[in-house]
Amino acid sequence: ITVKISEKVSQTQSLTYNLLNENSLDSKLSISNVELETNKVIVKSSQEILNKVAVVKALVDASEITLKESGEYTIDNAKLVAYDANGKLLSNVETVPSSVSAKVTIDSYHATKDVKVVTTGTMASGKALANLTSSVKQVEVYGDKATVDALTNVEAVVNVEGLDTNKNMTVNITQPVGIRYMSETKTNVEATVGTEAQKTVTGVQVRTTNLASGYVANAVTSEDQNIDVIIKGVEGVINGVEATDIVAYVDLSGLKTGTHTVPVKVSVSDSLIVAQTAKTEIKVKITEQK
Repeated sequence: ITVKISEKVSQTQSLTYNLLNENSLDSKLSISNVELETNKVIVKSSQEILNKVAVVKALVDASEITLKESGEYTIDNAKLVAYDANGKLLSNVETVPSSVSAKVTIDSYHATKDVKVVTTGTMASGKALANLTSSVKQVEVYGDKATVDALTNVEAVVNVEGLDTNKNMTVNITQPVGIRYMSETKTNVEATVGTEAQKTVTGVQVRTTNLASGYVANAVTSEDQNIDVIIKGVEGVINGVEATDIVAYVDLSGLKTGTHTVPVKVSVSDSLIVAQTAKTEIKVKITEQK
């Protein structure tokens, strides 16, 4: 048996935290802040192991929190652990101290968000939606402030596949990622069906998205810059639609200098309207920004 004995050395390391078991909190509560009693610790081990230490973290376990409403709670003895650059736990590392206390701020942050009805599927031939009415207009959503404030609405998805007559449907209200609780999770949606009409909207400007920094993109021809879009819906819905109501764009993710043929995508904010491009692809020239 070969035993390697190394001299124990020490160094100072910054301290952060990992938050564990946040889902154990009441669903209307969220953690808005964690304050550790110190942000520096001493780590001890062999020089070989210390060279691998990338981060030291306090394991703050939310399952220890007993609060049922907003307030502050102190977790004593949050264990300290060391990780390498790949996130692998390092053994044989001593920390001084071996644990710390953490003051956790609990919030019950919430806001009112509109329910937006969106559709999936294809209507029966010759049919279109004249109206979609949700029984639930707004919901209260709970979560951390940044996540809640970033939401513009919550969606209720209605499947209209093969729909050819008026119908009332109970559907789920989709809970967005990061939202811990919603005051309502279902809604009744009344779909009114009418006869499909069609209209071509000309001069819709094509926008670019996800172009890498340091580059400029331009359509190769004027026909690639402004395109025709075919919209379908009941006559009363599509009559007033103009080019500025339609978003046409190309995704330039990962593309560098040169001329590229890219698919055009199109969207309309009104879920009663189906839109498609008359031209499915355009040519874009990408150059370095001067």
